[in-house]
Amino acid sequence: KIQLRASTMSGTVLQHVTFSSFIDVRFWSELGSLKLDGLRLSSEPRPFWGSFATPKAASQPNTDSAAQKTATLNFGGGSLNEDEPTSGRAVRAVGKITIVNTMESFKETNYNEFLNKAGAEIAAAIENGDAVKNPTLLVRCDALVYPDLKSYKHTYWFNFPALLLKAPPTLSSPPAPLSSLLNDEQQIQLHAGYQQLIDDANGALPPFFLVSTNASSAAVSVKPLAAWEEEGATDKANTVFGFVDPSSLADNPGWPLRNLLVLLKRRWQLGSVKVLCYRDASSTSPPSSSASLIMHIAIPEQRDSDTSAVGWEANAKGRMGARRVDLGPFMDPARRAVESADLNLKLMRWRFLPELDPDRLATVPCLLLGAGTLGCNVSRSLLSWGFRKITLVDYGKVSYSNPTRQWLFEYEDCIDPENPSEGKPKAQAAADRLKRIVPNVDATAHALSIPMPGHPVSPQQQESVLADVGRLEALIEAAELVFLLTDTRESRWLPSVICAAKNKLCMNVALGFDTFVLLRHGIPDPSQGAAADASPGDPPQCNLG
Repeated sequence: KIQLRASTMSGTVLQHVTFSSFIDVRFWSELGSLKLDGLRLSSEPRPFWGSFATPKAASQPNTDSAAQKTATLNFGGGSLNEDEPTSGRAVRAVGKITIVNTMESFKETNYNEFLNKAGAEIAAAIENGDAVKNPTLLVRCDALVYPDLKSYKHTYWFNFPALLLKAPPTLSSPPAPLSSLLNDEQQIQLHAGYQQLIDDANGALPPFFLVSTNASSAAVSVKPLAAWEEEGATDKANTVFGFVDPSSLADNPGWPLRNLLVLLKRRWQLGSVKVLCYRDASSTSPPSSSASLIMHIAIPEQRDSDTSAVGWEANAKGRMGARRVDLGPFMDPARRAVESADLNLKLMRWRFLPELDPDRLATVPCLLLGAGTLGCNVSRSLLSWGFRKITLVDYGKVSYSNPTRQWLFEYEDCIDPENPSEGKPKAQAAADRLKRIVPNVDATAHALSIPMPGHPVSPQQQESVLADVGRLEALIEAAELVFLLTDTRESRWLPSVICAAKNKLCMNVALGFDTFVLLRHGIPDPSQGAAADASPGDPPQCNLG
């Protein structure tokens, strides 16, 4: 990850501290949502960003090369949103992320072409001047990702593209502390000037800048990188190129310097430059003792029109290759169950049903009148299609013959702890089981007897029957979909009448030994011309989409 200095006849070869990605778990959560709800099957590259700060520790550079072999580039929950501001005093690195659909696509990627394509974009930004106007383009990060959304095992490979010169740059002299160039007062001016650049950029930290000193007044001024093309010859002689340095090593600058040196050579044909490795950018006030360094660097000849780049991140074993993260053990089991239950619906929407709206289905209140054989099957089907608001109505108790045909019940449901001679209430037992199947389902139960025509009502029962009618009417009023799943035709008459009176969509389901029937009652949709096309004898119907 870092190569130590090597001596040559012309000087000491400059070696850079590479970036290492640090990925917050929120990044993976947002990436999963983006893939499922936004990109779907698309694998087109899209913008994303990371950020880095200067070393927090140290008032003096670290001389131990093993202490900090990499500089951290952070990726968080907002990294997939261009409009999300960078948190804290950190420099933004911009780039593109490519999210592929299969592991085979990941492996078949031409990694050299992938990296060199980013290098070509950096080279173009240098040639046309965009990198001078917006130096953030020189601090690039790209990623290739395969997210396995079922197992929560994600494969990824980050790169931090840096263009190549014909030969490595060299140090003309050993790195020196900032105090060798600026006294204490001038260092305060430097920090204030850089803060002014931040304010001018609406809080964004410029990764590169110019530091000029006035020989007569000893004043220090800090300017944007683009000011170089406006400087006079005298001013250029007293100008240092500054960059925000994430390295903490005494001899090795951070990775962002590489593309800056290429720009200085390709655009301005500079062969020898003085560079400020600014390591105090993350401080809101001037440090008592600066860890920043001054380096005198000789830049070799450029590669003509060459866009070759380096920068793939090493894996955990220190080899060139992808990394993998398994988030499964760290996830809340209930949340994992909910997301897995919804995943198949979203996959179906990608390929077969683009008009399917799982979020809408999850909010549709469904009323199931009957929690027997039909009620158990219909409620499970509703769960599989993403319905999450289910109300069950049944007046019966679970009997020993039920579990073999009614899949929401088990033997334990045949014995009510409060009344061992009877089974548990069917509606409540079914609702409890639905919650155990999908933790986020809103399942409620009502023990309610539905009044039926032809069944006499005694004077003593009139009050309770009227109360049951009122409760039934309120439940139907609160529902968008009503399913008639009771055992008899008589028990379906009153709900059908109430649904018709309240313009509710009503599904009438019946099952025989070798036959079944499904009747859909509802109000015609005028926008579909159903009312105009229907003959006087046609029953009311509704287009379910």
